[in-house]
Amino acid sequence: MNKPAPTTAPPAPPYESALLFIYTETPLHVGSGAGLGAIDLPIQRERMSDLPVAPGSGLKGALREGFPRTGNNDEAIHLFGPEPPKKGTDTSEPDHAGALVLTDARLLLFPIRTVYGGWAWATCPMILERLARDLEIAGWTRPTWADLAPDPDSTSALIFADKPPIAPDGKNLLLEDTLYSARRAPAPAGDALVDFFRQALPSATSYDPTKKRLAAQLVLLTDEELKHWARRGTEVTTRVRIDDETGAVAQGALWTEEALPAESLLWSLAQISGSRKPKNGTEAPKAATLLSAFSNHLRERPRTFLGGDRTIGRGLCGFHLVTKKGAA
Repeated sequence: MNKPAPTTAPPAPPYESALLFIYTETPLHVGSGAGLGAIDLPIQRERMSDLPVAPGSGLKGALREGFPRTGNNDEAIHLFGPEPPKKGTDTSEPDHAGALVLTDARLLLFPIRTVYGGWAWATCPMILERLARDLEIAGWTRPTWADLAPDPDSTSALIFADKPPIAPDGKNLLLEDTLYSARRAPAPAGDALVDFFRQALPSATSYDPTKKRLAAQLVLLTDEELKHWARRGTEVTTRVRIDDETGAVAQGALWTEEALPAESLLWSLAQISGSRKPKNGTEAPKAATLLSAFSNHLRERPRTFLGGDRTIGRGLCGFHLVTKKGAA
C-alpha cells in the first residue's frame, strides 16, 4: 500500500521581493561629478544604454533618512543596518548588514513635450523587457505586454487610447518637432500595460487624476527613439553665483546642471531577507514582516527627497512599493 504524500508546506523563500516605483514630482539631479562635455554637472547614466539611472545606494540613504527610529531594535536597524558611527565618537565596525537590497533605479516612463495634449509619457520595448525580467524575479508570470513593440520604422509609435489629446486624429503624433505615425496598441496587451502603470503610480489620492489620463498620454517608441529623447530631452539649467561686492557673476561661478524632468517614472527591484542582526535572545523579524513594515512606512510617508539640490526644491519624489500579493 502506497503511503500518502507528505502534507507539510514547502520551506519559505529566503527573501521577499517587490518593485519600488519612484515618481519625480520635481526635477531630479543625481549627479555624476564634473562633466566632460557641454554640461558641467550631468546626471548619472547607464553605460550600455545611456539611460538615466539613480544608484541603489542613494535610494537606500534617502529612504533611511525618512524612516522613523524607535530604539536599537527598531525596523530601521533591521532593514538598513546599524546607524553609521558618529564622527570621532565611535570606531567600531558594524556587526551586521541591512536586510533590504535595492537595485539601481532605472527609467520606466520619460515625459516628452508634445504640440497637443501637454506631454507624452514614453517608454520602449527594451525597458519593458527589463521590467518583465524583474517582475519574474518578484514572482509574477510573464505579462502580456512584455512583447509590445511599434513597427521597426523609427518614425512609428504605439498609442493607448482612441484619438488621444496628444494625437487628435489617431494617426499622427508630434513630439517636440518630430512627427511619428501612430497606431493603437493591440488589446488586451495594451490595456494591461496601462493598468500596470496605474498600479505603479503612488497610492496618494492626489495621483488619481494622473492615473485617469495616463492612457491618453502613454506612448511606446522604438528603443533608438527613446534613447534619443532621454539624452536630448532632459532639463539643463544654467546656474550662477553673484558676487556680493560687484553684483555680477562671481568668477568661475557660472555652470550648467542636468536633471531628469519632473513627471518621470523609475523603478527598482527590492529584495528583503530576514533580519541579519545578531540574535540577542529574541526572535529576529522574518522577511515577510520586514517587507510589510517597509510597505506600511511608504504608505504613511510616500514622499521624500532624492539626489542633490533639495534646498532649492529638486528631487521631491513619490515612492510606491508593489508586491505580487497586492497586484491588481
